[in-house]
Amino acid sequence: MRKPSQMGGGRFEYHPEELDERFNKRNEYLDDEFEEVKNIINERAMKYMTTGLGTFEGYKEYVLRELVINFGEE
Repeated sequence: MRKPSQMGGGRFEYHPEELDERFNKRNEYLDDEFEEVKNIINERAMKYMTTGLGTFEGYKEYVLRELVINFGEE
């Protein structure tokens, strides 16, 4: 058994392997979410391009720039 922390112990003090498990689950979840968002943006960019409104890359640049700006304001 580990020596107790002066700060009163933490969630992972006695089961540090749970920290790795939590970290891996979080990364897996975020990777899946990123892929889903990327697929949505690519699908909409394709629709934007096929309707003649502009280029695939132009749509992605505009949408991503607006997302960064708008999320920075929240």
